[in-house]
Amino acid sequence: MAREPSSLDEGLPSVQPSRDSCDRRRRPEDDKARLVKMSSHLVGKAVSPFLKEHIPGIYAPVAKAALDGDADPPVDRAKDPNTRYCYRHRPDSKCRRAADETKMGFIQRELNSLPVADQEAITHVWSLFSAAPAKHRELMLQGIITQCCFPQLSTVSREVQEQLKIDFLAALPAELSYKILSHLDTVSLCKAAQVSRRWRSLADDDVVWHRMCEQHIDRKCTKCGWGLPLLEKKKLKAWSQHQKAHRRDDAGLYDTEIGEDDGGDYDGDSSKKRRLGGCDQGSSNNSSNNNNNNSNKRQRLGVRSPQLDAERRLRPWKDVYRDRYKVGYNWKTGRCAVKTFKGHENGVTCLQFDDNVLATGSYDATIKIWDLETGEVLRTLRGHASTVRTLQFDESKLISGSFDKTIKIWNWQTGECLSTLQCHSDGVLSVHYDGCTLASGSMDKTVKIFSFDSKQTFCLRGHTDWVNQVRIDSPSRTVFSASDDMSVKLWDLDTKQCIQTFRGHVGQVQQVLLMPSDFEPDAAAVDVDKAEAASAHSSRGGTPTACAETSSLASASASASASASASASAPTANNDGRAWLGPGFAADPTRPEPPRYMLTGGLDNTVRLWEVATGRCIRSMFGHVEGIWGLVGDTLRVVTGANDSVTKIWEPRKQETPTAATNLIAGGGAGMMEALVCHPLDTVKVRMQLSRRARQPGLPKRGFVATGLSIVRKETPLGLYKGLGAVLTGIVPKMAIRFSSFEAYKQGLADEAGKVSGTAVFIAGLAAGVTEAVAVVTPMEVVKIRLQAQHHSMADPLDIPKYRNAAHALYTVVREEGIGALYRGVSLTALRQGSNQAVNFTAYAYFKDALRRFQPSLDKESPLPGWQTTIIGLVSGAMGPLSNAPIDTIKTRLQKTPAEVGVGAWSRITRIASDMFKQEGFHAFYKGITPRIMRVAPGQAVTFTVYEFLKDRLERSNLSLGGGSFEE
Repeated sequence: MAREPSSLDEGLPSVQPSRDSCDRRRRPEDDKARLVKMSSHLVGKAVSPFLKEHIPGIYAPVAKAALDGDADPPVDRAKDPNTRYCYRHRPDSKCRRAADETKMGFIQRELNSLPVADQEAITHVWSLFSAAPAKHRELMLQGIITQCCFPQLSTVSREVQEQLKIDFLAALPAELSYKILSHLDTVSLCKAAQVSRRWRSLADDDVVWHRMCEQHIDRKCTKCGWGLPLLEKKKLKAWSQHQKAHRRDDAGLYDTEIGEDDGGDYDGDSSKKRRLGGCDQGSSNNSSNNNNNNSNKRQRLGVRSPQLDAERRLRPWKDVYRDRYKVGYNWKTGRCAVKTFKGHENGVTCLQFDDNVLATGSYDATIKIWDLETGEVLRTLRGHASTVRTLQFDESKLISGSFDKTIKIWNWQTGECLSTLQCHSDGVLSVHYDGCTLASGSMDKTVKIFSFDSKQTFCLRGHTDWVNQVRIDSPSRTVFSASDDMSVKLWDLDTKQCIQTFRGHVGQVQQVLLMPSDFEPDAAAVDVDKAEAASAHSSRGGTPTACAETSSLASASASASASASASASAPTANNDGRAWLGPGFAADPTRPEPPRYMLTGGLDNTVRLWEVATGRCIRSMFGHVEGIWGLVGDTLRVVTGANDSVTKIWEPRKQETPTAATNLIAGGGAGMMEALVCHPLDTVKVRMQLSRRARQPGLPKRGFVATGLSIVRKETPLGLYKGLGAVLTGIVPKMAIRFSSFEAYKQGLADEAGKVSGTAVFIAGLAAGVTEAVAVVTPMEVVKIRLQAQHHSMADPLDIPKYRNAAHALYTVVREEGIGALYRGVSLTALRQGSNQAVNFTAYAYFKDALRRFQPSLDKESPLPGWQTTIIGLVSGAMGPLSNAPIDTIKTRLQKTPAEVGVGAWSRITRIASDMFKQEGFHAFYKGITPRIMRVAPGQAVTFTVYEFLKDRLERSNLSLGGGSFEE
């Protein structure tokens, strides 16, 4: 029903609306007419009372009643008035939040571009809305939104999305912010510190970085696999002495002992408290009660030394982590400074360094003491009559063993020989001094023990060849000895008996290294049959127990009875698990057990990791090509020196990435299985792609089943396996190059934390596909296609084909067409393989991660179940052919035809594509797509399933092929 015109309408100008009904255009001269005429006096009467009424309630934190009358407002409120609000609706954080300067500047510029009347009107609206309480604001917003059209609603939606974003770390309590940040890796923490000053104070706090140091320093993080070394001994020692001096100077200023603010590097016993002054300002302002408590605590502790506090503030945990990270990165990349010490007249046979001192023994029968900083010889110790084969020194004395059958004890600071021990009947090969006990191994096949406390000496006999290395474990009062008889023995110093013999090396054992108590190999290496061995725990760590090879100096009958008794009652976790250690440990339940793991190196070029309790070799590491003579290490890495003039750095734990040998074996096995299973489908696919006949009207299209049956009828079932020899010849290097290059490219594209993004996986897959296409696939497919394209009956001996087998086809092609014929279509092959592998690896990685997210109970290091790997391999394999079917069809026809003189490759590609489209239609580009999908998808499923299976088996074995993760 039309509205009747009123008298008010007569005073308004008649303006026709534009096409945009929400933006009615007016003539410039009518701008003033559209505003309601209101004098400043009327505006003051309308707006001022509203502002006066509501502004105090919005911006005053106290109630209105407190402002009325003469009553004083309360000074201290028992309850925070904002506790009933959530973090998004707190008046103190949202209604008075800081404005976006950039946004406000833009709005101000837009406002200034309007006429003055418009500016005043808009300013009045903003003033009314700003002064209105929450209920009035909601009512005003509802009325404004009701009158908005869709473009304006889109603007509102866009602006609201931006305004709803809040700084969650600023809104949360500091403790929750620390908890969130503690789950980030190092790179993410450093990026978070660049967001704002508030984020920087939280991300750099000691609470976060102390936890980071606990996870990584002197151990390997179980989440990221990264480990950092401890502070060097000389720096740690200097810092400890410096701290002790300050504590003595400030002892009278403290009422209680302070131990939580010590600076310096991380150690296992340092407190988890933050450094003094480490609290950020935001957290300290959360509650005045906390400030009062902290103030009272500081008063109780007394006045600290300003110099000591300043030093501690300059040593936050982030700096500690950064320093250790630099050292760890140098280890990883092999960055080091090389110094050469020249002074001996013959080869150096042994050395040891400590702090700033290096001691070396030589064939020239001398010992030289060097200054590591300057490289100068401090003094030369002379006294041995033959080669100095072994030495060890501490702060005051040096012990050396020589081929002259003597052991000498020196005061290396003065050069005086304190004592000479003539205890062996042949040359001394090894000495080890630990506290009050000295052990020596000799060419006379014995181990001699010297106790300086009891002044006793005794001999341990059992080896049948030279004893090359001895190692004392003082807590358990045991000694380990390695010998040329290819065995390592564990001796009890109390009972003077051999309690364990370790056999497995096939060459002379030269070195023994006892691993620290916190060393733990990967779970796969220590998994044993629970029916054969049970675990028991000791003060030195849990020790699985099993029947061990033992020998003693007791009578044979006693040994036999003891062995029978031990086998009759095998130790378990519920009874005495120390029986394998012999009577010396059984009589003293408080006696610590020997180390749980040890490493040995020998002239069989291997390093072996042993489980001491069971005598089992749980890993063998190969890498050197000649015998190993030196072996040192800790929980993070092991360093070996060998006769091949190479020093290798090993990772004794499980490797996150497969080695090249693992990729070669697993990839080759997967490729061979794929070829045997899927090659018939590939033959059908090639025949369909080479078919040039156009489908006649009314005749059904020949499918892949019909094509396969035709091949079987005319050429016997063996015709489906034409070209298999070429495939098998190239499948091993093809798969090895594919997986090895993919892993190499992926690791190169990983960030500093070792994470690989989806884009990096795609690029790595693309590069791996191109690499395998150029190196192997193109020549292999040229030969394969020539063989598959032959139509001859393999059952008719008179039907002789042009190419008899893969080798003959390769020879014929090279002889008739040249070596370049093998790389015909290499650009298309590289494009096809690159796109195919990029899609395959990306889809496989995506589905693999998705299945792991859906199965949180699945171990991170273990592979997916075989059926799941097969399914995601099948899906990812089907995606590649769909994306590059035209490329594959053109490439197949290009490789089948011989080269033409004077015609370039791209000209031929263009002509083949044009002829296919004109003569056979667009569907010709997708000829053979069904058998190709049926061949490639199962092939990828078989490849990934077999590859994951073989790789897991190789990694679970005790072989570390290629030496694991090491740098030369």
